[in-house]
Amino acid sequence: FRLAVPAPPATRSIDVRIVQPAVDLTEKWDASVRDRIFATLMGISAKAPEQGHAKPQLILWPETSVPFLFTERPDALTALGDMLGDGQMLIAGVVREEGGAGNAGSRYYNSVVAINDKGEIVDAVDKVHLVPFGEYLPFAGLFERFGVGQLVAGPMNFAAGNERHPIAVPNGLRAVPFICYEVIFPDLVAIDAASSELIVNVTNDAWFGDTPGPYQHFRQAQIRAVENGVPLLRAANNGISAVVDSRGRIVDALAVDARGAIDAHVPVSGRALLTADQRRINGLLIMLLFALAALTLNVRQRLRVN
Repeated sequence: FRLAVPAPPATRSIDVRIVQPAVDLTEKWDASVRDRIFATLMGISAKAPEQGHAKPQLILWPETSVPFLFTERPDALTALGDMLGDGQMLIAGVVREEGGAGNAGSRYYNSVVAINDKGEIVDAVDKVHLVPFGEYLPFAGLFERFGVGQLVAGPMNFAAGNERHPIAVPNGLRAVPFICYEVIFPDLVAIDAASSELIVNVTNDAWFGDTPGPYQHFRQAQIRAVENGVPLLRAANNGISAVVDSRGRIVDALAVDARGAIDAHVPVSGRALLTADQRRINGLLIMLLFALAALTLNVRQRLRVN
């Protein structure tokens, strides 16, 4: 249906680079290889554009891509400022700390940060919907008594963010970020994408292993572009990173286990097609249609019996 509807003309565009480092989960939080992981991310980001592509204005790194806290490594921000050219921006998935340098009262967030060409963090958005037993332990006191902990290995328990907001990116565009499985919820994405021209999804699907998981997760993210009529930029630590246009078509993608980057020129025609209120109305209409269909089938069945 979306492909059959004429697309509005593009009014703006942005050149992007999606980085997929394909870091093995056994090394993800190994302190001895942190510098190597960071160097891999930097090397992929700094390479010359592929033939026929312009220098990227926006570079996207996946969820928890930086294997340390920026508060402990200010030299990393300096290196990023040196790597980024004039006008370039990096959006990176990081662990963000509040409370100061590992103090007992510190809170940690699964976040994305926007870093400008001076190596300054100019914006941050925390993950609002955390994965129970993966990123936090619900009823921790009770479960820990029975020896139940997190089911997915991670650096620490995360605190949930309060709200999501769009990030201002080059060319006067706004990108709304969703971290990991946040992107699978249609209404959640519709509400926050209503004021944006781009959907960004950063994730780390390596823990799925060799299962349908990475493919299902990507397809669900792809449908968010179809529903909202805006492009999707997706960076995964390990499959499937992709650029999806506003019609839901895959512009380019990296396979599971691939290490590298996608360079793409992304036309933008406007903001999301439906507002949050319109989405709620559509949801109500769909429920009414299902109820009407159920009633019709019930009546037909009764008539057959009689």
